[in-house]
Order: sequence, then structure tokens, then C-alpha cells
Amino acid sequence: MISCFLERKAKDTKKTDGDDNMKHDTIVMGGQWGDEGKGKIVDELSGQHDAVIRYNGLDNAGHTVVVDDEKYVLHGIPSGILRPGVMNVIAAGCFISLDGLVAEIRELRERGVDVSPQNLAISEKAHVVPAYNRVLDVAKDMREGVGTTARGAGPSAGQRAERTGIPAGWLVNTHVAEGELLDQLPVLEQMIKMYVNPSDMGSFQSVLDAKDLDELVTPTGMLRREPFMHDLKEAKDVLGPFIRNTEYLIHDMHDQGGSMLFEGAQGTLLDNTFGSYPFVTVSHPGLAGVPAGTGYTPDLQDSLRIGVFKAYITRVGRGPFPTRMEPDTEERIRQKGGEYGATTGRPRNCGWFDAFAMQYAIMTNHLTDIALTKLDILSGEPEVRICTGYHFFESKHDQFPSDGKMMSLCYPVYDCMDGWNEDISLLVKEGKELPAQAQKFLHRIQELAGDKVQLSTFSAGPGR
Repeated sequence: MISCFLERKAKDTKKTDGDDNMKHDTIVMGGQWGDEGKGKIVDELSGQHDAVIRYNGLDNAGHTVVVDDEKYVLHGIPSGILRPGVMNVIAAGCFISLDGLVAEIRELRERGVDVSPQNLAISEKAHVVPAYNRVLDVAKDMREGVGTTARGAGPSAGQRAERTGIPAGWLVNTHVAEGELLDQLPVLEQMIKMYVNPSDMGSFQSVLDAKDLDELVTPTGMLRREPFMHDLKEAKDVLGPFIRNTEYLIHDMHDQGGSMLFEGAQGTLLDNTFGSYPFVTVSHPGLAGVPAGTGYTPDLQDSLRIGVFKAYITRVGRGPFPTRMEPDTEERIRQKGGEYGATTGRPRNCGWFDAFAMQYAIMTNHLTDIALTKLDILSGEPEVRICTGYHFFESKHDQFPSDGKMMSLCYPVYDCMDGWNEDISLLVKEGKELPAQAQKFLHRIQELAGDKVQLSTFSAGPGR
């Protein structure tokens, strides 16, 4: 359930005579380490737009949407697919899991959701993620210990940069894709041997077994050819009709006066360049990812740039986390908030709201609005906290540290305030005023965000 907290400030847009009906582009992006509830916000806004465009990421991040008490977890497909009449685009900056996207389309169709070339387009320039890259991801993480989701995003991004990847457009001609794939396999087998010592092969096989990847690899670490050939053929049959040049599609929609909503995956603090490196993803989840991933640049004077933040903050895997809660509080919030990965099922680490990180996200993404989710999860906590800065040894940081290793040595500076016991979800549903302490919490976040961005929306509860 979504509610307006503060009246949306009037936008200073540059319009000429006759442009009164001009529609804004909207960009929805995560302001934290992902899992902020972007899917819910996109689902709510998608009904006001002609298209929802996913501009980055792989299916290693899931967006959860609840419609009429029915839960949908969307991995690679944009969240607008649940809205009739909305065009959904998987743009060039995305990576496509062959078996994952095929399964997602089939599952949605089985549940009665229309998925056809009339409401879904896949960029011919988006790169595919063969299952063998998931195997390589596991092998690399055993050596490097970054804590990836093991969905193959890292190896696929590397192959794209090295010009050895497979664009989705090649699926239409499976002979080309098969040739590239077969050329890759011996190289990847050598890389697996480099990452996994012979003495660790048993542990490697156990991890693969836990991730349902054991059938792709022989006991000696060799990749089986048959499963990959099957995936390519199936992907051509199922995904082929959706593949097209999406740059022209997006610009045509713009030229025809269409309203477009750009949906980011993951979050700002995981950005490959601006995030807490090296504990980052392979793409650009923030504003920079829109032109890089779509070939289209929204007008900064006439667009809404919405950063989605949870009323607390979470992250999965390894990496620095200055505001992580005490164990008992963390487990309580995890259980109340259902903080388990939508794609991987991994438990998320939970921390207090980090306004220092929020300020960095506002700056790097030129945000106009903040949407705050899961405010109701903090109900019942005797005390709530907002981090206002970091200390590094004896000195206070004036700038947010993007160096993940330095961040791991920082500790937070908190504003602490009394909590509230009222059920926020029920109050919003009944249109009643929020408790004074909840209002104080929101006003403090707005104060720390500054006057260039508006905390315009908060949500409580899982549904629309």
C-alpha cells in the first residue's frame, strides 16, 4: 500500500506552447544495496506509463509484486508485465539467463499473464548468460570470495568486454551461437582448473550440487556439451519472437509522445564504478545506466528520478555494512520484513537507515524524489536509528567512502529516537494520521535529504 507523505513539489519544467500534454519520463532506481522494493513502486507507476524499460542487470535480482494477494517474483522481465497495455523492454544493458528467462515466461503464462511480442521486447544487443557461466561464477567465488549470487553475471560481463560474449540477436541463427559457445568451452574448462585446485574439486562439486548445476560438469571438472546445446535451441524457439532492435523502439515511443518508465535492478551502492568496490555488481544500477543501457538519454529538466529506499537497509553476501543491527534486532527485522533474497533465498543482513549513503545516492543520481518502503516493519521497535555519518578511526568522513575496504573500517554516527507501536499498514489503509514518532522519523530523513529532493511517497504492506 502506497501513501503520499508530503505534497509533491511543483517541477520547474521547460515547456513551450502546445506542450501542455507532454509526458514525463520516470526513472526508478535503488538507492541502497538493492532489495529496496523497487518492483512495488514500478508496478504502482507502470499504469501511468506506456512502457517499462529494464536498463541493467541480470535475473540475479528479483522484483516482488503482490496483486490481489497473489505474489509474483519477477527476475528478468520488467515489472510492467502485470499491467495490461504496457510495453515492456529488456534493453541492451541487460544480461539474459537463457534457461531463467525461458522459465519465467512459461511460468507467467501458466498463471494467466499475457506475455507476447506485443507487450515484451528483448534487445538484440543484450548479452545472454549460458549456464556454463554460472559454473565459472562458482569457481571464481571459491577463490576470490566476493559473495556473488552465482548467476553468471560477472563472467558474462567479462566476455562482453573481451568481445567473446553472445548477443541475444545471435540466437536467431543458432549455428553462429553454437559456434561461439563451443569455442568458449575449452577456455572455460582451463579457467575452472585455474580457480579450483584438484584437492578442492569435491567441495566445488558440492556447491554445484546445492545450486542444481552438478549435471553441467563431470567429476573431473569438464563441461558437458549437451545441456548447453539444448538451452540454445530452446532459447531460440521461446525467445526468438521477442528479439528486436530496442533502441529504435524506445526512440519511436518518445517521438510519438509516449511516457516511459525506466526500471533499474540492484542499487546505487552496488554500481560497478560508483559502488562499494570490489563488492559490486557488473552494471550501472543508477541514472548513468539509463543511457548506457538503452541508447536513450532522459531530459533532466523534464523527468522524475525516483530513488527507492527501505526504512532500514539490507545487503546480501560479503562486503562492508557499517549500520548493521545487533543480532537480536537484525533477526527480528529479517523475520518481520521477510528479508530473504527473491532470487537466491539467501538471508539478507539488516541495518539501520543510512542517510549518509542516501545523500551519496541523491548526488550521483540527481534524484528528484524519494520513495520509502517498509516503514511498517519498524513498528514495535523501542528505538529507531538513522545514520548521519561515518567515523574512520578518530576522524569523521565528510564524503561517502566508495572504497569497500575502507568502508569496512568505518563505524556509524546515529540519530536515535523513540519508536512506535501502531500498525502503519492499518493506519494507511484507513487513511489515518501516522504516529508522531513515525512522522518525526520521516521528517528527519527529509531534512537529511536536503531541499533538492522530496520524500514524496512511503509504502507499507506488500500489496498495491
